[in-house]
Amino acid sequence: MNRLELDALRPHFDDLDWQFARFIEGLNGGSGGLFLAALLVSHRTGLGDVCLDLEAAGGGNINELVELDGPGFALPETAGWVEELRQSPLVCGADGKAPLVLDGKGRLYLYRYFLYERSLARDILSRYARLCDDVDTELLNDGVKRLFGPGEGELDYQALAAIGAVVRPFSVISGGPGTGKTTTVVKVMALAAEQFLKKGRQPLIAMAAPTGKASRRLRQAVEQALETLPCDDAVKARLPREATTIHRLLGSRWDSPYFRHGRENPLPHDMVLMDETSMADLPLLSKFFEALRPDARVILLGDRDQLASVETGAAFGDICAGGGEIRESIPYTPVKKAPSPAGSIVILKKSYRFGPESGIGRLAAAVREGDFTAVKDVLENDSFVDVRWRRLPPPGGLAGALEEMVLDGYGAYLLAPDPGAALAAMGNFMILSPLRRGPWGAHNLNMSVEFILKRHYFIESGEKWYRHRPVMVNVNDYGSGLFNGDTGVVFPGEESDGPRAYFEDEGGSLRALPPSRLPSHETCFALTVHKSQGSEYDRVLLILPGRYSPVLTRELLYTAVTRARKFVAIWADEAVMKKTVEAVTRRASGLRDLLWPGPASDGSDVP
Repeated sequence: MNRLELDALRPHFDDLDWQFARFIEGLNGGSGGLFLAALLVSHRTGLGDVCLDLEAAGGGNINELVELDGPGFALPETAGWVEELRQSPLVCGADGKAPLVLDGKGRLYLYRYFLYERSLARDILSRYARLCDDVDTELLNDGVKRLFGPGEGELDYQALAAIGAVVRPFSVISGGPGTGKTTTVVKVMALAAEQFLKKGRQPLIAMAAPTGKASRRLRQAVEQALETLPCDDAVKARLPREATTIHRLLGSRWDSPYFRHGRENPLPHDMVLMDETSMADLPLLSKFFEALRPDARVILLGDRDQLASVETGAAFGDICAGGGEIRESIPYTPVKKAPSPAGSIVILKKSYRFGPESGIGRLAAAVREGDFTAVKDVLENDSFVDVRWRRLPPPGGLAGALEEMVLDGYGAYLLAPDPGAALAAMGNFMILSPLRRGPWGAHNLNMSVEFILKRHYFIESGEKWYRHRPVMVNVNDYGSGLFNGDTGVVFPGEESDGPRAYFEDEGGSLRALPPSRLPSHETCFALTVHKSQGSEYDRVLLILPGRYSPVLTRELLYTAVTRARKFVAIWADEAVMKKTVEAVTRRASGLRDLLWPGPASDGSDVP
């Protein structure tokens, strides 16, 4: 590796990565190894890794970390590279403070992300190896029997998850769509409220999710579950009817990446529930735990097999990595010995949505296991009426191939008479792509859909703010009160005052904004799979690109398939599908090692 080779890398990195590396190099007096390490750790953090794993990268080709056009070059050997970095005053160990942190296992971090990871690990470890000492066992067992039934027959993992969430200050409930996570957590909140009310306390419970769309789905699911919940009205009155975004819960500041609530000003709630936790990146999850009272109960819901967050880390997957060791029993019997941390995590596997005859259920299971033979068997089995597979049409024939599905899938939406009906009909159908750009990317798919609709006179040619245009916000904008993932629909405003974009607020009411007030947004007849997280649709069309890309993984495919409630069609070539099923998302991180090092820890030994 020489200076010419380093300079040849310039076109493949963002300005921020390159200037950061030059800044570090300048402070250090011109070390090539440090320049390269700073460049790569900044680049990989931007791609979702929390750190640069020098043990894995050392001696390999730079092409394994950066997509280059040519053959690349060999990276320094790990031992020499690590030693060079340790000699620099700009690199510190776990107990120091410097722009770069090198831990004892050869992982190099940007200082801020090292702090996020260690902070989250300490907060979780301080919670999940202990029990709450104020649980009324008789009241809990009576409530579990009433809410979940007598417990005869096979082990009821929902009931076990509920018991764990009441007796532990930290719990995780993971499961795929239709496994009853929301139903379970409503019962958890009822059981916890009964405990508080028995002691004469009025519990304060909050529900949140990473995006506005996910929080609205959570609210709707909880409202539905509350209708048939067998408990006293006094208990129901203490359960939350609203769900919010994590940013709103923590108190966003428009001029700062930090929040109003933190260690010095914790949230007042006795119990906090986070849904769709896999969508939360490491910094957000770290700040969330910092804002919790030490004695508050926290419940994380999600699907560990879904895509990791768009931003840095795969924190939920790391948290779930060592779980599933059930220690609670039905009925619950308190134990005196220290509880197993693994018992904080319950994996729900039984699907109440997809039975044995469901192609979607079998397809999702085969993808999750990385079994392409089983995937192909399901897709080619005509007895499954809820899945279809066809080979990818050429880019020039895309609009023609899409026409029938677009007109059928979006028919009810395009005929909706008002914004409320249109927003409700958005859940009927969605086109998904792994990519944003390219012939089969979401951007081009949206243009193809608009072309079809113009040809059939559903929208006016040349009109940008046409009636029924679906729009999705892709930034957090505190001024307008709209957040990343919020979805709206364009309709004419009242009294001829021009087009308006209508959005549903957290309470279910509609609010209208003129186009000029909308933050960054995009048309959303088609979405990337990442953008679809937190949503479900009756019917889904997934279009994979003609060539394999590193973003294609089994987690992405699983996420796309499980967005469908009733039907999923996949357009993909077999070779691309096979590579996608076999590829696994890997994000460099030290969180898993910190949480699951072996013997139980209370977090005090995390530096």
